[in-house]
Amino acid sequence: MYCSFGAECLVDEKTQQGYCRCQDSCSDIFAPVCGTDGITYSSECQLRMASCSKQIKIYVQHHGQCGKSP
Repeated sequence: MYCSFGAECLVDEKTQQGYCRCQDSCSDIFAPVCGTDGITYSSECQLRMASCSKQIKIYVQHHGQCGKSP
């Protein structure tokens, strides 16, 4: 089984079936990044969580806030 958008591949203990799960938490470290979707995320982890939950490819365009020079 392949999980896209950074999801984690897990196995259900009862059914032994594989499933994908997005990460649901990040540390509180503030290190803003600008995503290719034009949104500023508080960290790369937050960007990856958004990419997974929205099921769209979002990459780090640059470190720092969007609309500002890197």
